[in-house]
Amino acid sequence: MKAKDDWGLEAATRGIFIGGSRILTDDSYPVIDPTTEDVVGQAPEATASQVEQAVAAAQDAQPGWAATAPAERAGILRAMGRALGARREQLAPLIAAETGCLLSAAPVIVDRAVSRFERFADLLTGLRPVEHGIEIRATPAGPSLTSGQTARRPVGVVAAIAPFNFPLIGAASKIAPAIAMGNAVVFKPAPQDPLELLAFASICEEAGVPDGVVNIVTGSGVEVGRTLVSAPGVDMVSFTGSTAAGAEIYRSGADSMRRMLLELGGKGALIVRRDADLDAAVEALGRVWTYYSGQWCAAPTRAIVHRDVHDELVDRLIRLGRSLRIGDPSDPATNLGPVISDAQRTRIEQSVAGAVADGAEEVLGLEPRGGRSRGYFVSPSLLLGCRPDMPIVQNEIFGPVLSVLTYGDDDEAVELANATRFGLTNYVFSADVPTAWELARRLRSGSVLINTATPRDDMPFGGMGMSGVGRDNGVFALESYSEAQGILVASTPAPAA
Repeated sequence: MKAKDDWGLEAATRGIFIGGSRILTDDSYPVIDPTTEDVVGQAPEATASQVEQAVAAAQDAQPGWAATAPAERAGILRAMGRALGARREQLAPLIAAETGCLLSAAPVIVDRAVSRFERFADLLTGLRPVEHGIEIRATPAGPSLTSGQTARRPVGVVAAIAPFNFPLIGAASKIAPAIAMGNAVVFKPAPQDPLELLAFASICEEAGVPDGVVNIVTGSGVEVGRTLVSAPGVDMVSFTGSTAAGAEIYRSGADSMRRMLLELGGKGALIVRRDADLDAAVEALGRVWTYYSGQWCAAPTRAIVHRDVHDELVDRLIRLGRSLRIGDPSDPATNLGPVISDAQRTRIEQSVAGAVADGAEEVLGLEPRGGRSRGYFVSPSLLLGCRPDMPIVQNEIFGPVLSVLTYGDDDEAVELANATRFGLTNYVFSADVPTAWELARRLRSGSVLINTATPRDDMPFGGMGMSGVGRDNGVFALESYSEAQGILVASTPAPAA
Protein backbone atom coordinates (compact mmCIF):
# COMPACT_ATOMS: atom_id res chain seq x y z
CA MET A 1 0.00 0.00 0.00
CA LYS A 2 1.37 3.40 -0.90
CA ALA A 3 0.29 6.89 0.02
CA LYS A 4 -1.12 9.07 -2.72
CA ASP A 5 0.60 12.32 -3.56
CA ASP A 6 -2.40 13.68 -5.42
CA TRP A 7 -5.23 15.15 -3.46
CA GLY A 8 -8.41 17.17 -3.48
CA LEU A 9 -11.22 17.04 -5.99
CA GLU A 10 -9.35 15.01 -8.61
CA ALA A 11 -8.68 12.23 -6.11
CA ALA A 12 -12.19 12.49 -4.74
CA THR A 13 -13.83 11.92 -8.10
CA ARG A 14 -11.64 9.02 -9.17
CA GLY A 15 -13.79 6.24 -7.80
CA ILE A 16 -15.12 4.44 -4.79
CA PHE A 17 -12.67 2.93 -2.29
CA ILE A 18 -12.68 -0.84 -1.83
CA GLY A 19 -9.98 -3.03 -0.34
CA GLY A 20 -7.42 -0.21 -0.36
CA SER A 21 -7.91 0.63 -4.06
CA ARG A 22 -9.87 3.15 -6.08
CA ILE A 23 -12.51 1.36 -8.11
CA LEU A 24 -13.89 3.18 -11.14
CA THR A 25 -17.63 3.16 -11.75
CA ASP A 26 -19.45 3.33 -15.05
CA ASP A 27 -21.73 6.13 -13.93
CA SER A 28 -21.48 9.25 -11.82
CA TYR A 29 -23.78 12.00 -10.62
CA PRO A 30 -23.31 15.74 -9.98
CA VAL A 31 -22.73 17.17 -6.52
CA ILE A 32 -24.35 20.61 -6.28
CA ASP A 33 -23.05 23.63 -4.36
CA PRO A 34 -26.03 24.78 -2.22
CA THR A 35 -24.80 28.37 -2.37
CA THR A 36 -24.50 28.79 -6.13
CA GLU A 37 -26.36 25.76 -7.51
CA ASP A 38 -23.25 25.07 -9.59
CA VAL A 39 -21.71 21.62 -9.93
CA VAL A 40 -18.88 21.02 -7.45
CA GLY A 41 -17.83 17.73 -9.00
CA GLN A 42 -18.96 14.29 -10.06
CA ALA A 43 -19.40 11.50 -7.52
CA PRO A 44 -19.15 7.81 -8.43
CA GLU A 45 -22.40 5.86 -8.76
CA ALA A 46 -21.67 2.49 -7.19
CA THR A 47 -23.54 -0.61 -8.29
CA ALA A 48 -25.07 -3.24 -6.05
CA SER A 49 -22.32 -5.68 -6.99
CA GLN A 50 -19.66 -3.13 -6.03
CA VAL A 51 -21.30 -2.66 -2.64
CA GLU A 52 -21.20 -6.43 -2.18
CA GLN A 53 -17.54 -6.35 -3.22
CA ALA A 54 -16.87 -3.75 -0.50
CA VAL A 55 -18.57 -5.94 2.10
CA ALA A 56 -16.49 -8.92 0.98
CA ALA A 57 -13.30 -6.84 1.26
CA ALA A 58 -14.27 -5.87 4.81
CA GLN A 59 -14.97 -9.51 5.67
CA ASP A 60 -11.54 -10.53 4.42
CA ALA A 61 -9.76 -7.77 6.33
CA GLN A 62 -11.63 -7.91 9.63
CA PRO A 63 -10.13 -11.04 11.26
CA GLY A 64 -6.57 -9.86 10.75
CA TRP A 65 -7.41 -6.38 11.97
CA ALA A 66 -9.16 -7.77 15.06
CA ALA A 67 -6.04 -9.79 15.84
CA THR A 68 -3.81 -6.70 15.93
CA ALA A 69 -2.89 -5.36 19.34
CA PRO A 70 -5.04 -2.48 20.62
CA ALA A 71 -1.90 -0.35 20.85
CA GLU A 72 -1.30 -0.87 17.14
CA ARG A 73 -4.87 0.07 16.33
CA ALA A 74 -4.47 3.19 18.47
CA GLY A 75 -1.36 4.09 16.49
CA ILE A 76 -3.30 3.86 13.22
CA LEU A 77 -6.08 6.04 14.64
CA ARG A 78 -3.55 8.68 15.64
CA ALA A 79 -1.96 8.51 12.19
CA MET A 80 -5.40 9.04 10.64
CA GLY A 81 -5.93 12.10 12.81
CA ARG A 82 -2.51 13.52 11.89
CA ALA A 83 -3.01 12.93 8.17
CA LEU A 84 -6.47 14.49 8.29
CA GLY A 85 -5.22 17.51 10.22
CA ALA A 86 -2.42 18.01 7.71
CA ARG A 87 -5.06 18.40 4.95
CA ARG A 88 -7.15 20.87 6.95
CA GLU A 89 -6.70 23.87 4.68
CA GLN A 90 -7.12 21.85 1.51
CA LEU A 91 -10.28 20.13 2.70
CA ALA A 92 -12.02 23.26 4.03
CA PRO A 93 -13.05 24.77 0.66
CA LEU A 94 -14.38 21.41 -0.54
CA ILE A 95 -16.40 20.98 2.66
CA ALA A 96 -17.89 24.47 2.33
CA ALA A 97 -18.64 24.02 -1.37
CA GLU A 98 -20.56 20.75 -1.11
CA THR A 99 -22.31 21.29 2.24
CA GLY A 100 -23.00 25.03 2.16
CA CYS A 101 -21.57 25.50 5.65
CA LEU A 102 -19.82 28.76 6.51
CA LEU A 103 -16.28 28.75 5.15
CA SER A 104 -15.06 29.91 8.56
CA ALA A 105 -16.60 26.79 10.11
CA ALA A 106 -15.07 24.30 7.67
CA PRO A 107 -11.60 24.14 9.32
CA VAL A 108 -13.33 23.66 12.69
CA ILE A 109 -15.21 20.71 11.20
CA VAL A 110 -11.89 19.14 10.23
CA ASP A 111 -10.53 19.78 13.73
CA ARG A 112 -13.54 18.10 15.31
CA ALA A 113 -13.10 15.08 13.06
CA VAL A 114 -9.41 14.91 13.98
CA SER A 115 -10.32 14.99 17.67
CA ARG A 116 -12.51 11.92 17.20
CA PHE A 117 -9.56 9.83 16.01
CA GLU A 118 -7.34 11.17 18.78
CA ARG A 119 -9.95 10.59 21.48
CA PHE A 120 -10.63 6.98 20.54
CA ALA A 121 -6.91 6.30 20.29
CA ASP A 122 -6.52 7.63 23.82
CA LEU A 123 -9.47 5.58 25.09
CA LEU A 124 -8.09 2.47 23.47
CA THR A 125 -4.68 3.03 25.01
CA GLY A 126 -6.20 3.35 28.47
CA LEU A 127 -8.08 0.04 28.38
CA ARG A 128 -6.73 -3.38 29.32
CA PRO A 129 -6.28 -5.69 26.34
CA VAL A 130 -7.24 -9.34 26.65
CA GLU A 131 -6.89 -12.10 24.09
CA HIS A 132 -8.77 -11.00 20.94
CA GLY A 133 -10.61 -8.33 22.89
CA ILE A 134 -10.59 -5.46 25.34
CA GLU A 135 -11.72 -5.35 28.94
CA ILE A 136 -13.87 -2.29 29.49
CA ARG A 137 -15.51 -3.46 32.71
CA ALA A 138 -13.68 -5.71 35.13
CA THR A 139 -15.29 -8.96 36.24
CA PRO A 140 -15.87 -9.06 40.01
CA ALA A 141 -14.34 -11.91 41.97
CA GLY A 142 -16.57 -14.97 42.06
CA PRO A 143 -16.82 -18.15 44.16
CA SER A 144 -13.52 -19.71 45.09
CA LEU A 145 -13.72 -22.48 42.48
CA THR A 146 -14.45 -20.25 39.49
CA SER A 147 -12.67 -17.49 37.67
CA GLY A 148 -13.95 -15.32 34.86
CA GLN A 149 -13.32 -12.62 32.35
CA THR A 150 -15.64 -10.17 30.60
CA ALA A 151 -14.34 -8.65 27.40
CA ARG A 152 -15.59 -6.70 24.42
CA ARG A 153 -15.15 -8.56 21.12
CA PRO A 154 -15.47 -7.00 17.66
CA VAL A 155 -18.91 -7.22 16.07
CA GLY A 156 -17.39 -7.90 12.63
CA VAL A 157 -18.31 -5.89 9.55
CA VAL A 158 -20.03 -2.57 10.18
CA ALA A 159 -22.17 -0.84 7.55
CA ALA A 160 -21.99 2.85 8.44
CA ILE A 161 -24.28 5.44 6.85
CA ALA A 162 -24.06 9.14 7.65
CA PRO A 163 -26.39 12.08 6.94
CA PHE A 164 -25.65 15.16 4.85
CA ASN A 165 -24.96 17.44 7.80
CA PHE A 166 -21.33 17.40 8.95
CA PRO A 167 -20.34 14.38 6.79
CA LEU A 168 -16.69 14.37 7.85
CA ILE A 169 -17.53 14.51 11.56
CA GLY A 170 -20.16 11.84 11.04
CA ALA A 171 -17.64 9.59 9.32
CA ALA A 172 -15.05 10.04 12.06
CA SER A 173 -17.66 9.42 14.75
CA LYS A 174 -18.51 6.05 13.20
CA ILE A 175 -15.25 4.87 11.68
CA ALA A 176 -12.97 5.69 14.63
CA PRO A 177 -14.77 3.68 17.36
CA ALA A 178 -15.66 0.88 14.94
CA ILE A 179 -12.09 0.19 13.87
CA ALA A 180 -10.80 0.89 17.38
CA MET A 181 -12.72 -2.18 18.51
CA GLY A 182 -11.38 -4.38 15.71
CA ASN A 183 -14.21 -4.09 13.20
CA ALA A 184 -13.97 -3.39 9.48
CA VAL A 185 -16.21 -0.72 7.97
CA VAL A 186 -18.08 -0.09 4.75
CA PHE A 187 -19.00 3.58 4.87
CA LYS A 188 -21.64 5.30 2.77
CA PRO A 189 -21.87 9.10 2.90
CA ALA A 190 -25.04 10.99 2.06
CA PRO A 191 -25.59 11.53 -1.67
CA GLN A 192 -25.62 15.33 -1.35
CA ASP A 193 -22.02 15.78 -0.14
CA PRO A 194 -19.83 12.68 -0.59
CA LEU A 195 -16.71 14.24 -2.09
CA GLU A 196 -14.91 15.01 1.15
CA LEU A 197 -15.37 11.39 2.22
CA LEU A 198 -13.98 10.09 -1.06
CA ALA A 199 -11.04 12.39 -0.46
CA PHE A 200 -10.82 10.92 3.04
CA ALA A 201 -9.94 7.59 1.45
CA SER A 202 -6.50 9.05 0.76
CA ILE A 203 -6.19 9.75 4.48
CA CYS A 204 -6.69 6.05 5.14
CA GLU A 205 -3.91 5.21 2.70
CA GLU A 206 -1.51 7.80 4.10
CA ALA A 207 -2.16 6.61 7.66
CA GLY A 208 -1.44 2.97 6.81
CA VAL A 209 -4.93 1.62 7.39
CA PRO A 210 -4.78 -2.01 6.22
CA ASP A 211 -6.57 -2.69 2.95
CA GLY A 212 -10.24 -3.46 3.44
CA VAL A 213 -10.52 -2.17 7.00
CA VAL A 214 -12.17 1.01 5.71
CA ASN A 215 -14.17 0.99 2.46
CA ILE A 216 -16.21 3.87 1.01
CA VAL A 217 -19.07 3.59 -1.47
CA THR A 218 -21.29 6.35 -2.87
CA GLY A 219 -24.54 6.64 -4.77
CA SER A 220 -27.27 9.12 -5.54
CA GLY A 221 -30.27 6.90 -4.85
CA VAL A 222 -31.46 4.36 -2.31
CA GLU A 223 -30.00 1.27 -3.98
CA VAL A 224 -26.51 1.58 -2.52
CA GLY A 225 -27.78 2.03 1.04
CA ARG A 226 -30.37 -0.72 0.82
CA THR A 227 -27.88 -3.16 -0.65
CA LEU A 228 -25.39 -2.32 2.07
CA VAL A 229 -27.68 -2.69 5.09
CA SER A 230 -29.15 -5.95 3.78
CA ALA A 231 -25.88 -7.59 2.69
CA PRO A 232 -25.45 -11.02 4.37
CA GLY A 233 -21.86 -10.23 5.35
CA VAL A 234 -22.83 -7.18 7.42
CA ASP A 235 -22.88 -7.80 11.17
CA MET A 236 -23.90 -4.32 12.33
CA VAL A 237 -25.56 -1.22 10.88
CA SER A 238 -24.67 2.21 12.24
CA PHE A 239 -27.04 4.77 10.75
CA THR A 240 -27.61 8.46 11.37
CA GLY A 241 -30.51 10.04 9.53
CA SER A 242 -34.26 10.35 9.41
CA THR A 243 -36.57 8.36 11.63
CA ALA A 244 -38.42 7.01 8.59
CA ALA A 245 -35.23 5.62 7.04
CA GLY A 246 -34.06 4.33 10.43
CA ALA A 247 -37.29 2.42 10.96
CA GLU A 248 -36.90 0.80 7.54
CA ILE A 249 -33.33 -0.24 8.39
CA TYR A 250 -34.46 -1.56 11.77
CA ARG A 251 -37.06 -3.76 10.07
CA SER A 252 -34.54 -4.98 7.49
CA GLY A 253 -32.26 -6.32 10.22
CA ALA A 254 -34.89 -8.35 12.02
CA ASP A 255 -34.34 -11.63 10.16
CA SER A 256 -30.58 -11.64 10.73
CA MET A 257 -30.67 -10.02 14.21
CA ARG A 258 -27.73 -7.85 13.20
CA ARG A 259 -26.61 -5.23 15.69
CA MET A 260 -28.14 -1.76 15.23
CA LEU A 261 -26.96 1.69 16.26
CA LEU A 262 -29.55 4.19 15.03
CA GLU A 263 -29.28 7.93 15.71
CA LEU A 264 -32.45 9.39 14.25
CA GLY A 265 -34.59 12.51 14.37
CA GLY A 266 -34.96 15.04 17.13
CA LYS A 267 -37.30 17.80 18.23
CA GLY A 268 -35.37 19.38 21.05
CA ALA A 269 -37.16 21.40 23.70
CA LEU A 270 -35.45 24.25 25.54
CA ILE A 271 -37.26 25.07 28.76
CA VAL A 272 -36.79 28.71 29.78
CA ARG A 273 -37.72 29.07 33.45
CA ARG A 274 -38.74 32.40 34.91
CA ASP A 275 -35.32 32.80 36.59
CA ALA A 276 -33.27 31.93 33.49
CA ASP A 277 -30.43 34.02 32.11
CA LEU A 278 -32.29 35.27 29.02
CA ASP A 279 -29.11 36.29 27.19
CA ALA A 280 -27.81 32.73 27.49
CA ALA A 281 -31.17 31.26 26.48
CA VAL A 282 -31.38 33.49 23.41
CA GLU A 283 -27.83 32.57 22.38
CA ALA A 284 -28.72 28.88 22.64
CA LEU A 285 -32.01 29.23 20.79
CA GLY A 286 -30.37 31.37 18.12
CA ARG A 287 -28.22 28.40 17.12
CA VAL A 288 -31.33 26.97 15.48
CA TRP A 289 -30.82 29.72 12.89
CA THR A 290 -27.07 30.20 12.77
CA TYR A 291 -25.61 26.72 13.29
CA TYR A 292 -25.61 25.16 9.82
CA SER A 293 -29.00 26.79 9.15
CA GLY A 294 -30.71 24.59 11.74
CA GLN A 295 -29.72 21.35 10.05
CA TRP A 296 -28.69 19.45 13.17
CA CYS A 297 -30.71 16.83 14.99
CA ALA A 298 -30.08 18.09 18.54
CA ALA A 299 -31.24 21.65 17.76
CA PRO A 300 -33.52 23.24 20.41
CA THR A 301 -36.30 23.92 17.92
CA ARG A 302 -39.04 24.19 20.56
CA ALA A 303 -38.74 27.08 23.02
CA ILE A 304 -40.93 26.27 26.03
CA VAL A 305 -41.01 29.60 27.83
CA HIS A 306 -42.48 30.62 31.18
CA ARG A 307 -45.27 33.07 30.50
CA ASP A 308 -43.71 35.72 32.77
CA VAL A 309 -40.62 36.06 30.56
CA HIS A 310 -42.23 35.18 27.22
CA ASP A 311 -42.51 38.72 25.84
CA GLU A 312 -39.00 39.76 26.84
CA LEU A 313 -37.47 36.58 25.40
CA VAL A 314 -39.39 36.97 22.14
CA ASP A 315 -38.27 40.60 21.80
CA ARG A 316 -34.67 39.52 22.16
CA LEU A 317 -35.11 36.69 19.64
CA ILE A 318 -36.66 39.08 17.13
CA ARG A 319 -33.73 41.47 17.49
CA LEU A 320 -31.30 38.62 17.00
CA GLY A 321 -33.17 37.24 14.00
CA ARG A 322 -33.33 40.60 12.28
CA SER A 323 -29.62 41.11 12.82
CA LEU A 324 -28.70 37.97 10.92
CA ARG A 325 -27.03 38.24 7.55
CA ILE A 326 -28.10 35.65 5.01
CA GLY A 327 -25.67 35.14 2.18
CA ASP A 328 -22.49 33.72 0.74
CA PRO A 329 -20.86 31.39 3.29
CA SER A 330 -17.43 32.58 2.16
CA ASP A 331 -18.23 36.12 3.36
CA PRO A 332 -17.01 36.53 6.97
CA ALA A 333 -20.08 38.72 7.69
CA THR A 334 -22.49 35.92 6.83
CA ASN A 335 -23.96 33.96 9.72
CA LEU A 336 -26.76 32.10 7.94
CA GLY A 337 -25.95 30.16 4.79
CA PRO A 338 -28.07 27.89 2.59
CA VAL A 339 -29.71 24.58 3.36
CA ILE A 340 -28.47 21.50 1.58
CA SER A 341 -30.89 21.24 -1.36
CA ASP A 342 -33.86 22.72 -3.15
CA ALA A 343 -36.01 19.85 -1.87
CA GLN A 344 -35.02 20.64 1.70
CA ARG A 345 -35.71 24.34 1.20
CA THR A 346 -39.16 23.60 -0.23
CA ARG A 347 -39.97 21.28 2.67
CA ILE A 348 -38.99 23.92 5.24
CA GLU A 349 -40.96 26.70 3.53
CA GLN A 350 -44.04 24.51 3.22
CA SER A 351 -43.82 23.56 6.89
CA VAL A 352 -43.71 27.21 7.95
CA ALA A 353 -46.59 28.12 5.62
CA GLY A 354 -48.60 25.23 7.05
CA ALA A 355 -47.94 26.44 10.60
CA VAL A 356 -49.13 29.95 9.74
CA ALA A 357 -52.27 28.52 8.11
CA ASP A 358 -52.77 26.50 11.31
CA GLY A 359 -52.76 29.61 13.48
CA ALA A 360 -49.12 30.31 14.30
CA GLU A 361 -47.72 33.82 13.87
CA GLU A 362 -44.46 34.32 11.95
CA VAL A 363 -42.92 37.46 13.48
CA LEU A 364 -39.50 38.01 11.93
CA GLY A 365 -40.71 39.29 8.60
CA LEU A 366 -37.39 39.05 6.79
CA GLU A 367 -37.19 39.08 3.02
CA PRO A 368 -37.86 35.54 1.78
CA ARG A 369 -34.66 33.63 1.00
CA GLY A 370 -32.65 36.70 1.95
CA GLY A 371 -33.59 38.24 -1.39
CA ARG A 372 -31.33 35.84 -3.26
CA SER A 373 -32.36 34.36 -6.59
CA ARG A 374 -29.79 31.54 -6.59
CA GLY A 375 -28.81 29.15 -3.87
CA TYR A 376 -30.92 27.18 -1.44
CA PHE A 377 -31.45 29.97 1.07
CA VAL A 378 -34.18 29.99 3.71
CA SER A 379 -35.02 32.94 5.92
CA PRO A 380 -35.04 32.21 9.66
CA SER A 381 -38.51 31.74 11.15
CA LEU A 382 -39.81 32.53 14.63
CA LEU A 383 -43.28 31.14 15.18
CA LEU A 384 -45.42 32.32 18.10
CA GLY A 385 -48.74 31.07 19.40
CA CYS A 386 -47.87 27.47 18.66
CA ARG A 387 -49.95 24.62 20.03
CA PRO A 388 -48.42 21.28 21.08
CA ASP A 389 -50.38 19.36 18.44
CA MET A 390 -49.21 21.43 15.47
CA PRO A 391 -47.11 19.55 12.89
CA ILE A 392 -44.48 22.30 13.11
CA VAL A 393 -44.12 21.42 16.83
CA GLN A 394 -44.32 17.66 16.42
CA ASN A 395 -42.16 17.05 13.33
CA GLU A 396 -38.46 17.50 12.73
CA ILE A 397 -38.09 20.35 10.22
CA PHE A 398 -34.28 20.39 9.94
CA GLY A 399 -34.03 24.05 9.14
CA PRO A 400 -33.84 27.53 10.73
CA VAL A 401 -37.31 27.34 12.31
CA LEU A 402 -38.00 28.03 15.99
CA SER A 403 -41.44 27.43 17.55
CA VAL A 404 -42.42 29.08 20.84
CA LEU A 405 -44.83 27.64 23.41
CA THR A 406 -45.66 29.02 26.85
CA TYR A 407 -46.17 27.33 30.21
CA GLY A 408 -47.17 28.20 33.76
CA ASP A 409 -45.42 25.72 36.05
CA ASP A 410 -42.68 23.10 35.90
CA ASP A 411 -45.08 20.20 35.54
CA GLU A 412 -46.58 21.78 32.44
CA ALA A 413 -43.11 22.48 31.02
CA VAL A 414 -42.13 18.82 31.41
CA GLU A 415 -45.40 17.68 29.88
CA LEU A 416 -44.87 19.92 26.84
CA ALA A 417 -41.24 18.86 26.43
CA ASN A 418 -42.19 15.17 26.52
CA ALA A 419 -45.17 15.58 24.18
CA THR A 420 -43.45 14.35 21.02
CA ARG A 421 -42.40 10.96 19.69
CA PHE A 422 -38.77 12.13 19.75
CA GLY A 423 -36.34 12.05 22.66
CA LEU A 424 -32.86 13.03 21.54
CA THR A 425 -31.67 16.21 23.30
CA ASN A 426 -33.50 18.66 25.55
CA TYR A 427 -32.35 21.75 27.42
CA VAL A 428 -33.19 23.53 30.68
CA PHE A 429 -32.18 27.12 31.43
CA SER A 430 -32.58 28.25 35.03
CA ALA A 431 -30.62 29.99 37.77
CA ASP A 432 -31.91 27.32 40.15
CA VAL A 433 -29.59 24.48 39.15
CA PRO A 434 -30.93 21.89 41.64
CA THR A 435 -34.44 22.40 40.26
CA ALA A 436 -33.08 22.24 36.73
CA TRP A 437 -31.49 18.87 37.60
CA GLU A 438 -34.85 17.59 38.82
CA LEU A 439 -36.52 18.72 35.61
CA ALA A 440 -33.77 17.10 33.55
CA ARG A 441 -34.38 13.75 35.23
CA ARG A 442 -38.04 13.94 34.20
CA LEU A 443 -37.34 14.69 30.54
CA ARG A 444 -37.56 11.72 28.21
CA SER A 445 -34.46 12.25 26.13
CA GLY A 446 -31.03 10.72 25.76
CA SER A 447 -29.31 13.98 26.70
CA VAL A 448 -30.29 17.03 28.73
CA LEU A 449 -28.12 20.15 28.76
CA ILE A 450 -28.54 22.66 31.58
CA ASN A 451 -27.65 26.31 30.92
CA THR A 452 -25.59 25.41 27.85
CA ALA A 453 -26.10 24.31 24.27
CA THR A 454 -22.62 22.86 23.89
CA PRO A 455 -22.42 19.08 24.49
CA ARG A 456 -19.40 17.09 25.60
CA ASP A 457 -18.04 14.35 23.39
CA ASP A 458 -17.40 11.99 26.30
CA MET A 459 -21.06 11.92 27.28
CA PRO A 460 -23.45 9.37 25.75
CA PHE A 461 -25.30 10.60 22.66
CA GLY A 462 -28.42 8.94 21.34
CA GLY A 463 -32.14 8.99 21.72
CA MET A 464 -35.22 7.57 23.33
CA GLY A 465 -38.45 6.79 21.54
CA MET A 466 -38.31 7.45 17.81
CA SER A 467 -34.96 9.19 18.16
CA GLY A 468 -33.13 5.91 17.90
CA VAL A 469 -31.43 2.94 19.48
CA GLY A 470 -28.02 2.83 21.18
CA ARG A 471 -25.47 5.43 22.21
CA ASP A 472 -22.45 7.09 20.59
CA ASN A 473 -19.48 8.96 22.06
CA GLY A 474 -16.57 7.89 24.24
CA VAL A 475 -16.61 4.54 26.00
CA PHE A 476 -20.30 4.26 25.15
CA ALA A 477 -19.38 4.09 21.45
CA LEU A 478 -16.71 1.47 22.12
CA GLU A 479 -19.38 -0.66 23.77
CA SER A 480 -21.83 -0.02 20.92
CA TYR A 481 -19.33 -1.25 18.33
CA SER A 482 -18.50 -4.45 20.20
CA GLU A 483 -20.08 -7.51 21.74
CA ALA A 484 -19.74 -8.36 25.42
CA GLN A 485 -18.51 -11.87 26.10
CA GLY A 486 -18.20 -13.42 29.54
CA ILE A 487 -16.08 -16.52 30.06
CA LEU A 488 -16.32 -18.47 33.29
CA VAL A 489 -14.06 -21.40 34.11
CA ALA A 490 -14.31 -23.86 36.98
CA SER A 491 -11.02 -24.34 38.76
CA THR A 492 -9.78 -27.88 39.38
CA PRO A 493 -9.76 -28.56 43.12
CA ALA A 494 -6.36 -29.38 44.56
CA PRO A 495 -5.89 -33.16 45.07
CA ALA A 496 -6.41 -34.44 48.56
CA ALA A 497 -3.28 -34.88 50.61
